[in-house]
Amino acid sequence: MIDRVSPFVTDSIWLGKMNQLRGRLALNGVNDPVTITMQRVDQLKKWQSVGNIKQLYSRYKDNPLIKWKDSIKKVLGINIPIVSGLDI
Repeated sequence: MIDRVSPFVTDSIWLGKMNQLRGRLALNGVNDPVTITMQRVDQLKKWQSVGNIKQLYSRYKDNPLIKWKDSIKKVLGINIPIVSGLDI
């Protein structure tokens, strides 16, 4: 998806881990644990493994459009700037 949208991005693409996805879907009325949607949520959460995050970072770390959210920085051990606007 990053490669597909990059030609249309003028500033940045922020990458981070999903949070509270199951709760947000439940608020939207998707709360049946056997639905395809909830199965996909579980699969997406598994894809957020440390190994997959490291692969993603390795692939896009030199791409100037990519910005890493704190959730990714924590997994990778990247320092989180104290001052706003100094994100990488």
